[in-house]
Amino acid sequence: FGRREPAGRLPSRIARFAGTLPRRDAREPEADRALRRVSEPWPPVTTLEGASPYRARFHNGANLFPRRFFFVERQPASRLGENPNAPRVRGRVGPLDRMPWRNVEPPRGAVESKFLRMVVLGESVGPYRLLNTALAVVPAMNEQVFDAIAASNAGYRHLSAWMRDIQDKWNEHCSKRSDGRPRMTLPQQFNHMRKLSAQLHIQGTRVVYTASGTLISAAVLDDPDTVVEHAAYWITTRQVEEARYLSAILNSATVLRRIIPMQPRGWRDPRHFDNLVWELPILEFDAREALHAELAEAAAEAERVAAAVELAEGMHFMRQRRAIRDALAADGIAARIDALVARLLGG
Repeated sequence: FGRREPAGRLPSRIARFAGTLPRRDAREPEADRALRRVSEPWPPVTTLEGASPYRARFHNGANLFPRRFFFVERQPASRLGENPNAPRVRGRVGPLDRMPWRNVEPPRGAVESKFLRMVVLGESVGPYRLLNTALAVVPAMNEQVFDAIAASNAGYRHLSAWMRDIQDKWNEHCSKRSDGRPRMTLPQQFNHMRKLSAQLHIQGTRVVYTASGTLISAAVLDDPDTVVEHAAYWITTRQVEEARYLSAILNSATVLRRIIPMQPRGWRDPRHFDNLVWELPILEFDAREALHAELAEAAAEAERVAAAVELAEGMHFMRQRRAIRDALAADGIAARIDALVARLLGG
């Protein structure tokens, strides 16, 4: 048993050990030879409260999971042709499918075309440019999210059959409570915290950026019907200049350097950005501020450079991003934006 004592002041400096051990469970003499010890200032504390007002405005994308229930491929038309109002699709399988879902038969059948939407995945976002988006069955319209019964009552028989199939499979394989009931229904899963329904009545230009990776990528999204998935964050901006201002900041190496110390580290590299970028003192866009307007203009130039990069069909998204970044660096616009963002953040 213990008693909580008042917290004392944190030390001003710490001892930091860095290096690679020769083996697991290395003995102390081996560690002494392999590790380097340095004295450093106490690292800055990440509050996650957000120093920027944009922290409260950005939203995480929808949980369209299990992926094979929602992301689809069009199936070839039958000999009788295809109904353009309800084309036939099949759930898309891939290496990112997790257990137990990778052993579940993907759904297939006709779905009303109004429920087939393009979705921005994390890998769909490149620097200043959207890459390949994915086709998905999105069971929602006009802020209403449909399950099998609601779709049937609304007269969408194809969507109702699709939802009945995937809801039955979800109920069979999902995590259960002690009484055997699902911990979360499928509609609760894909509209958790209204991450889907919040995107169904979009007005204005959006900015999307990647939630994880080794480098942040951000792009402007103009299509209001496109849905953003949970591996990306999005915001609706008041004007296109604000969208470009944000994309310039998010794509800059200056911001990346500032947030790396705050990132959780995996086996090799820091991985997750999420809302860490909004720990920085990034002010809301003001068109009257010359620096803000200059950043928006520079982002517009970066968009033109990125759009001119030829990307081969089937090229991996990481190579596509690298090709765009190389072009931005060669043009000189990347360095110019980094300098402007450094002025914005100070230092």
